[in-house]
Amino acid sequence: MPSIVNYTLQRQSENLAIVAAACSLRRYLRQLLKHKEIHFAVMLHVPEPGDCFIYEEACRLLFNVDRDFETEREVMTAVYGSRSFDTSPQTLIANISAQRQTVICNDGHRPVNEDVRLVLDLEIEIARPSATHFLAASRSVAGFRLSADDARFLAEHPLRSVRLATHRRRSMNRIRKALSPSPEVVSQETSPEVPPVPVTLDRLSGFGEAAKWGIELACDLADWKEGKLNWEDIDKGVLLSGPPGVGKTMYARALANTCGVNLFLESAARWQSKGHLGDMLNEMRRVFTAAANARPSIVFLDEFDSFGSRDSGDSGYNHDYKTQVINALLECLSPSEGREGVIVVGATNRPDAIDRALLRPGRLEKIITVPPPTPRRGRRFCVITSALATSST
Repeated sequence: MPSIVNYTLQRQSENLAIVAAACSLRRYLRQLLKHKEIHFAVMLHVPEPGDCFIYEEACRLLFNVDRDFETEREVMTAVYGSRSFDTSPQTLIANISAQRQTVICNDGHRPVNEDVRLVLDLEIEIARPSATHFLAASRSVAGFRLSADDARFLAEHPLRSVRLATHRRRSMNRIRKALSPSPEVVSQETSPEVPPVPVTLDRLSGFGEAAKWGIELACDLADWKEGKLNWEDIDKGVLLSGPPGVGKTMYARALANTCGVNLFLESAARWQSKGHLGDMLNEMRRVFTAAANARPSIVFLDEFDSFGSRDSGDSGYNHDYKTQVINALLECLSPSEGREGVIVVGATNRPDAIDRALLRPGRLEKIITVPPPTPRRGRRFCVITSALATSST
C-alpha cells in the first residue's frame, strides 16, 4: 500500500491538517486500505462539523481519489460529504451501489435516511488527530518540522483553523500567533458547545435503556424549568458503558438536542493536555464553572475510566497524582453549593476501572450498558477493536 509520504509527494498542495487527518483515519480504515479489492460502503462521523471537508480531502488522499464522484466518470472509490444527503435517498443508494468502494464523511447537520443506513457496511465515529498524528504529518509535508510541544499545540485546535494557519508554510512562531486567541477572547468564558445537529434520541435506534433514560431526563428538565420538579428528584449523572464504536459521543449530542441544553464535550486527556497537574485541575474546574453558568447543561466526560481508581494499587507519585485528580473531580461532581442545572454523563468501556466514589449517589450513580448495534436496528456500526484503534502512522 502506498504510504502517506508517497501521496504527499504526488500532491504538493496537500496541507499539514489534511495529512494529519489522514494519519488519524488510517487507524480506523487500515483493513480497508490493506485490501483494495473488497467492496464496501462506510460512513465516517466526523468529530467537528466544520472540519468535514478536511476529512473528505484526507479520505481522497488515502484512497488516491482525485475528485468527487461524477456519474459520467467510472471510478473505483467515491468520497462524498454530507451534501450528498441533499439528493434523494434513492439517488445516493444508486451511486453507492454503482461503486466498488464508497466513503461518506458525515458532519451531522443532516439526518441520515434509514434506507441509506441499510446499504452501509460500517459506520465509524472518529476522533480528532492527536499530537502523534501531527508529528507524523510534519515528517511527510515539506517545510514542516514540529516539536512534540508544537504538535500538542496544533492538536488542540480545529483542523480548519490549522489548515488556514499553516498555509504557505509559515514558521511555527507565526502559526502559534495566528492560532492564539486575542486577550479579549482569553478573558471570556469558553462558549459551550451547542449541538448544531437537529438529531434527537427518538431518531436514533439501538440505544435501548439509554434512550429511554434520556427522554425521561428531557421531560424532567422541562418540569424543573417550570418549577414543577425539584432538582433533587432528577437523575443528575449517568455512566454509559459499552465497547468502542457504539456511538456514545453521538448519543451525548442527541441527548443535548433532546433536552434542549448546552453540551460540553470533555475528557481527562483534553484537560491533561493543558500542562502539568495544576493546569489540568484548573481546566477541570473552569469547565464545570462554565457549565454552571450556561445551565441547564450537560458535561460529557469521554473515556471516564482514564481518571483511574485510588484502589488500583499504584504507589508513589502516580498514586498521589491520581488521588489529587479524583479528589478534584469529586469536588466538581458534588460541590458544596450543589450542582443544580448541570447533568454529567460519563462514557467508558471499563467500568470496573473507575473509582467507586465517582459512582455514588449524587454523582454518576446510574450505569447503563449500551450494546453493540445490530443490522436489525439499522445501525451497522463498526466496533473498533483495540488492534484497529491502535494509533499507527
